[in-house]
Amino acid sequence: MTVRELHIGDVFRVRGEESRWQKISAQRAKRLAAPTGTYMDGVYADYPLGNFVTREIEVVERAPTAEIRVFGRTLILRGGEVTLEYGGAWAVHRVLPGGGFTEIAFTGSSFAACRADRRAADVALLFTITGGSKHFGRPANSELVVYGGRVYGRATQKEVLGKARVGGYKLVRTIDGAKRLVIAGVLGIPGEFALYDIIMEHFGPDAPPTE
Repeated sequence: MTVRELHIGDVFRVRGEESRWQKISAQRAKRLAAPTGTYMDGVYADYPLGNFVTREIEVVERAPTAEIRVFGRTLILRGGEVTLEYGGAWAVHRVLPGGGFTEIAFTGSSFAACRADRRAADVALLFTITGGSKHFGRPANSELVVYGGRVYGRATQKEVLGKARVGGYKLVRTIDGAKRLVIAGVLGIPGEFALYDIIMEHFGPDAPPTE
């Protein structure tokens, strides 16, 4: 078996080795019995999955396989076919619908300056599409912005500027007397309102804390 065949949450080991690992996201594994991100026996406990691609592995314990579930900061949909990685909550100053895009302006001039408690009012939740982006009609590893009962695709630089540039579109503008980070949202996400309800159930104000 290869690491790509694992489900998020599966515990595994490399054949012939004793160390146990757990797939914790679409890109990373955690070495068990060590705190995530610590250095132990020459490797970091939080480890890129790419390092296991050429290794033969054995499953030690299977994770649950419910169609909808949460593992750590990952929302798993369609039994694992779609995965969304929770990126945090950000305080919103205003949302302004436009012609092709919705302008979302945050309270500060950078994402770091806008970080908020997800239980506060006027916050947007950001998710990276780590698997199954085709189901949303969005580029791989792009983002979804969840705010005000809607789910927006975060517009790319190419979509807004018409140029072949990588990454999500953003700029800093002075709005209401302060410099604020601005991104653009795209509507039309398939199954948007059902997706919004699922996200609120698992990551909204009343949901248990994420790891």
